[in-house]
Amino acid sequence: NTGIIDNDGFYSDEAVEKIVELKPQRLYNDYSQGGYLLYKLDNLNALDKVKIFSYGLGDVFSNDLLPDTMNLQDLQTDPKELLDKYNFDYLLTTRTHTLHYYLEASSDYELIYSDNMCYIFKAIKLKSSKTSKKRIIITIFWNNFFLRILIFFIFFLSFSLLYI
Repeated sequence: NTGIIDNDGFYSDEAVEKIVELKPQRLYNDYSQGGYLLYKLDNLNALDKVKIFSYGLGDVFSNDLLPDTMNLQDLQTDPKELLDKYNFDYLLTTRTHTLHYYLEASSDYELIYSDNMCYIFKAIKLKSSKTSKKRIIITIFWNNFFLRILIFFIFFLSFSLLYI
C-alpha cells in the first residue's frame, strides 16, 4: 500500500494527514476531493477537527457553494473575490485544477506541502487594515511636514535674497 489512491490525481493520503495536523479553521478543497476527504477524515477520527468546504452533496445545501467552488478551482472568474469572500486559512488543491497556479504566483499564499497529486497553501495574514491605515496617515503627515519645511526654507531664502 503506497498510501495514495490514484484517481486522476485527486487523492493523497499524506496531504489529508497534513491537513489534520495543520488544524485549519477554514479549509478550501476542490470539489473533486470532498468525498475522499470525508472518507479519509472519518478513518482518521478527524471529522470534528476539519470541516470540508465542498463535496458531492454540497450543491444540495447551498446555491452558491458549487458555482463558487467550480469558479475558484478552475479560475473561471477572478479568484481574489471568492478567496476574500470565504477567507480560507488553508487551501488543498490538486495538480489537475488551475487554482494552484494563481496561489503560487500570489504573495498572499505560501506553499507548505506538495506531492505528486496535491498542494497545500497557507494564507499569509497581512497586518490589519487599521495598522496599515495608521501607517499611511503617519507617512503622509511626515512627508507633508518635511514638504512644509522645505517650502518654508525656499520661501525664506528667496525672500531674503530679494533684500540683499
